[in-house]
Amino acid sequence: MKHKLARKDWPTDSATSARMRLVRQSSTAPEQRVQRVLRVIGMRFSVGLKSIPGTPDLCSKKYRWAIFIHGCFWHNHANCSHATLPQRNRAAWLAKIEGNKTRDRLVIRRLKKQGYATLVFWECQTHDPNRLQKRLDSFFSQQVANVAYLRVSC
Repeated sequence: MKHKLARKDWPTDSATSARMRLVRQSSTAPEQRVQRVLRVIGMRFSVGLKSIPGTPDLCSKKYRWAIFIHGCFWHNHANCSHATLPQRNRAAWLAKIEGNKTRDRLVIRRLKKQGYATLVFWECQTHDPNRLQKRLDSFFSQQVANVAYLRVSC
């Protein structure tokens, strides 16, 4: 059985606590970059709908798609320089990040069972608007093909 450390049990100094309080949970710069590109390509979306499993960063209930923008550190982006594990409280951080990854997999599985198409962007992938647009265009063109297929096959 894994031992989970409650966050209140983590030894931290006041400087670390102050720095962590500044970390935003919504309306982050990577989210805003993806939102900007979605607006450019004419997509309408909702932000952080709690009625959808996992509270996706961006989603459409009507068209059944959800986009998550993961922070490279918080979700441990493989082979990314931003995903380094802190030396201090290493076991607690490892448990926290592994919990995030497990929850991410469960949420995406649940959304797919409910008929949602999902897309995950990593924070480091949101800096180039042209690459963002290509990936979003590909995602939504696949969505349109799936919807057209479903309509024809019914």
